[in-house]
Amino acid sequence: MKSAKIATCFCLIFFCLCLFLVFYILSIKKETTSVYSQSEFGSIIVSVLEKGSLAPIDNATVCVIETRQYYSTTNNGLTEKISVPIIENSTFSNSLKQNYGTITLLVYKLGYSSVISFYNIVKKNTTSVGNVVFLEPIINSIDNKTEIITNNPDSAWANELAKLYKK
Repeated sequence: MKSAKIATCFCLIFFCLCLFLVFYILSIKKETTSVYSQSEFGSIIVSVLEKGSLAPIDNATVCVIETRQYYSTTNNGLTEKISVPIIENSTFSNSLKQNYGTITLLVYKLGYSSVISFYNIVKKNTTSVGNVVFLEPIINSIDNKTEIITNNPDSAWANELAKLYKK
């Protein structure tokens, strides 16, 4: 009888510890998945076309590297409106803060060489629609490569930066 009470007590303690552990794990998961919850957001629509023919590419995959989210294009080659956090580039934080963020896009589809596009500008509460990515059809194995695109900073910001440092 006494051993049954001890076993019941241990089971109750074990259950309470497991319950505490579950709540603890859930609270940590919320913190790690909501990294951008306090961020400002903008949005982007990506157009994916075939290089040469300029035909829209249906069912191409667009990955926003910073958020690890994947999107597909429709038969007109466009993604849905993608909401993304404004991620500031801290390189110029001591000189002239940028009034926008940048994201990296990986675009690919079977039968086409992939494209990775760096520094795509996203502005707060604005939808960027001029993001066109051209995928090249793979004809032979030498075509199967990743094209790297590096975008320029916002011209108004770059001009202000130049004015700031000209003597």
